[in-house]
Amino acid sequence: MQPGDRVMVKVFGGRTVNRIVVQALGNTVVICRPDEWREAVKENRQPNGVGFPLSDVRQMRQVKKQRA
Repeated sequence: MQPGDRVMVKVFGGRTVNRIVVQALGNTVVICRPDEWREAVKENRQPNGVGFPLSDVRQMRQVKKQRA
């Protein structure tokens, strides 16, 4: 997984949410909400993200390759 990839993440209660990869670190994937990604790109900064276990993250497709 690469920064900017769109993923589905299993969260508390078993539901899934759309998120964007900020960074993949071994068995942990740092993700953020799509609106945080867009704001970070606009503001030329690194997105604020939260780490999730790789086992809870499934890749969907890539968003337009704008680096944060």
